[in-house]
Amino acid sequence: MQFCGSCICTGSAFGSSSEILGRLPPSRRTASRALPEASPKSPASRAKQGILSVPFRRRWGALAITAALAAKRRARAASPALSLVEKSPLDNREYKPITLRNGLRVLLCSDRAADRAAAALDVHVGYFNDPPAVQGLAHFCEHMLFLGTEQYPEESSFDTYLTANSGFSNAFTEAEDTCFFFSCSTAGLRSALERFGTFFQKPLFTASATEREVNAINSEHLKNVPNDVFRMGQVLNNRANPAHPYHRFGTGNIKTLLEDTAAKGVDLRGELLRYYRRYYRAPLMTLCILGDESPDVLERYAEQYFGGIPGIAAGEILDPPAAYENQPPFLPEAFKQGIEAVPVADARELQVVFPVPFAPGNTRRVEAEEAPPAPTRGSMSVESWRWYNPAIHVGSVLGHEGPHSLCALLRRRGWITELDVSGDDDTNTFAVLVVSMELTEEGLEHKDEILELLFGYLNFLRNLPAWPQELLSENLQLSDAAWASRETDGPMNATVELAGNMQAWAFPRDYVRGNNRLRNGQGLSGTVDALMQCLRADNAIITAVSRKFEDAGNAVEPWYGTRFRVRPLAQQPRWLRVPAAPGLGLPDPNPFLPRNLELKALKSKPSSKNAIVLPESKIEKVWEAFFTQDTEYGVPKAFAFIELRTKLPRSSARAAVCARIYESMFRQALQETLLYDAEVAGLTFAFSTSMRGVELFFGGFDDRLSDFASTALGELLAFDVAKNGQGFRAQADLLQRELESVDTQEPFKQASYWSGLATLVDEISFKELQAALAGLKASDVAAFASALWASPVVGLSLCEGNLRQDEADSLISNVRSLLKSENFMAAPESEWPVPRVAKVPVNSFGQGVVLVHQITDSTEENSAVELSFQAGSTRSGSAEDLKRLSELQVLSAILSDEFYEELRARQQLGYVVSCRLDRGEGDFRLVFLVQGAVLGPMQVLERMDAFITSGMSLIDAKSEQDIAALADSLAQARLVRPQQLLEASQRRWAEICSRSFLWQRRLEEALALKAVSKEAVVEAFQRWLAPGGSERRRLVSICGPAKALPTVDQLESKDAQVIKDPQSFARQQSQWPALPVRSKA
Repeated sequence: MQFCGSCICTGSAFGSSSEILGRLPPSRRTASRALPEASPKSPASRAKQGILSVPFRRRWGALAITAALAAKRRARAASPALSLVEKSPLDNREYKPITLRNGLRVLLCSDRAADRAAAALDVHVGYFNDPPAVQGLAHFCEHMLFLGTEQYPEESSFDTYLTANSGFSNAFTEAEDTCFFFSCSTAGLRSALERFGTFFQKPLFTASATEREVNAINSEHLKNVPNDVFRMGQVLNNRANPAHPYHRFGTGNIKTLLEDTAAKGVDLRGELLRYYRRYYRAPLMTLCILGDESPDVLERYAEQYFGGIPGIAAGEILDPPAAYENQPPFLPEAFKQGIEAVPVADARELQVVFPVPFAPGNTRRVEAEEAPPAPTRGSMSVESWRWYNPAIHVGSVLGHEGPHSLCALLRRRGWITELDVSGDDDTNTFAVLVVSMELTEEGLEHKDEILELLFGYLNFLRNLPAWPQELLSENLQLSDAAWASRETDGPMNATVELAGNMQAWAFPRDYVRGNNRLRNGQGLSGTVDALMQCLRADNAIITAVSRKFEDAGNAVEPWYGTRFRVRPLAQQPRWLRVPAAPGLGLPDPNPFLPRNLELKALKSKPSSKNAIVLPESKIEKVWEAFFTQDTEYGVPKAFAFIELRTKLPRSSARAAVCARIYESMFRQALQETLLYDAEVAGLTFAFSTSMRGVELFFGGFDDRLSDFASTALGELLAFDVAKNGQGFRAQADLLQRELESVDTQEPFKQASYWSGLATLVDEISFKELQAALAGLKASDVAAFASALWASPVVGLSLCEGNLRQDEADSLISNVRSLLKSENFMAAPESEWPVPRVAKVPVNSFGQGVVLVHQITDSTEENSAVELSFQAGSTRSGSAEDLKRLSELQVLSAILSDEFYEELRARQQLGYVVSCRLDRGEGDFRLVFLVQGAVLGPMQVLERMDAFITSGMSLIDAKSEQDIAALADSLAQARLVRPQQLLEASQRRWAEICSRSFLWQRRLEEALALKAVSKEAVVEAFQRWLAPGGSERRRLVSICGPAKALPTVDQLESKDAQVIKDPQSFARQQSQWPALPVRSKA
């Protein structure tokens, strides 16, 4: 199924209040559908992103191309030193770069061990080249390419094929790039490439699809309207130079694409065709293909399916940035005024954006054969910016959180909770460096003093005689260690990253390395100095965000309706001269730098694709210790997972709130003295609580792991909450605002939350958490912390990675010693705290159980309907539940694409439309979801029911062979081996925590899938989904504005069981098994 991931949107759907306690605020920049693989990581980004994240981030600029220049570059790239791809020591893939006759640059990645394949094609044009009269055209073109080609005219053809081959596709549009990508089974790669290649040669762009897809773009926009990331991002864009495309509204909506074009007499489809024919040309594209076949075979695929993409004629020039390269992104007036903007959520942030303009006349991408010299003082070159990555070096000092740091000083004053520094918007003509701070209530009142401290520190750094060599060397050493231990990404993430790298770097040598490993050279120090010259008070775009500005907001951003006011920066002349505050300085040497990266066991290939490594175990009455030494991944890292089973953290709403504040207080308090340096050096300590108890995690380079674990845990146990009243106030305030912002989450996430509250037994609601937080004192949290470490517990642990058995035993022994043995108490497994899931009662007819929740956010126009059907237990381990799960997986695969095509593409009911199998905490269910504003929730539910009623015809249309092929594809997907050591460790740890110990779970599930027949799928549909089903456990969760919601009478007239108290409902139902029904193997 294809979803546009073109823009920034709120991350994972929030579920239970326990999840809220553990993960608010959610990640604020993900694609509209979560990718099957983890998102690609920014090379040195460790900062979480706030709502002021710069929109349309990354990529690299398009380039000016002539046929002669392209030939010259091909000749230079043929040099052996430049054509040999540099890769990390752990990368076993074979890379072959080629350039097709049409000018398309291709990187072929042959991975003989791969059990997934993928491809990504990056077109170096984005919304910066939208015609002024058609804002959003690049984004619209991205959508339209998925809607049929001459060879495959069915709009769902590509999605249908990918689904049959356990695949997935997506795309995103950014300022200067549009990227399309997919993954599938290795066996399905060739035909997938054939279909994919037609996107860029013979798309249909039918008139009917053009009209319909405008509605999809508008639904996407309406989804984004209440999202503060979009809102504040557009406030920044609104401040840009009106003659620069950075000022534009890149996503587009029905007004820009349909209404404005009609008013101006502009033919939208005609503009679309002109845009596509002008820019979708092979020399502006890069392609990366990854499969398990040889490079020569992959090369034949590339030539056969992409060689027909149009190239350029002799003398023709392709240079998309030429339209704006002489325009500055911001005019001088923008630097003289600050903005105070009003968010939807209760957020307080301060952001300072420093534009970094690139000197005119520079190459569009890095063509340096060796380290370039430093740029001329007062300017920055594209090559120096990308080669030396100065934002990393500056950010490692400006964003440092240890002693002498700006962050530590501001935290000690009680003004901020977070400070993050990142480089963004690396375009053809400029980049930006962003400093973002999360403010406390007191910090908001002192925002001008905060800015003075920031600019004083920058003045100090800028006036250093030279950037300290020891800091540069330390960053290079850390980067080298990370590169030496860098594991390969999954196929889809890898191809997306590589296709982007190919646009930034001219030579194959740099395709894989990109910015994943810092570079040294003669110009490093000078390039850092050139960046520092841009970090001045008179080159800063300053934005403050708070609801406290609501009354003073006298201006409105036109696309999202964000209210703001402009404030003159009278202090700017002083900020240019202010010295650094006492106590600020340079970071101390990092004490956690890795010393030894040697492996303690020889790396060996698994005996077969389905080979399972069984952990060693030492079982005692009060502690179960598991250990696995890595011999497969060969990474000089190790991980220790520890769980202390105790009921205390979720014994009440008050305990849950205390637990959350205790966790965050400790982390922030120890950032300055311990955790920040450790994290920078690749060591991680995580402390959290859940319904199961206390969870501890230690991970990173193994040579320092044991000592670090003892130190970190010792600091945790010694941490005195009572002496940190300032930290308590900051974290309590942050939690209060997070809980208040739950009502501003997108409707489909709220619908998921309420259905979770109705099925998770004894779950604590966010309203209860809010009530418990009111009046809470630091002494209450201190009392909780004392009780937590004195409460009786049972311990579980898994040590895995580059460790010997004796080292793992020593690490766990030290942990147990610190925790004090008298606190461990044997208890039968049946008494261990575990999440429990209620069974939705069987409702063979009617609407079933229905929850209705009113959204209070006045900016939200959308409603959401989540319709789910429970089918079995994920914990029982029974053969019956395994059979049910397999049947539901196949049924979901049959229905999902057609549900999306019918309700999203044809009926245009909304942008968020999906059908998926959900494997939850204790149950599995089939979930149908629609969010939109076109129809009211009851009308949408009627359309969803009509689709489900027609579901039998979709099954009937499948032959027995079709079902077998689909089941086999799903089985192969279950057998995909973890790409990285941590993922393999997490799978084993999940089996231990759940008490299932199904070490071959995925093999068993694959075998069960292969046994699914068409008859079984028919029976499953009739039993679980169809009206009259004997096990139809139907739950509907509706969220939306008051005017859209149905009344109780309307629902009850349709045989609905309307639930007003979801928690009470959950407690009254029977439950799915909380523990396996079979004994441990």
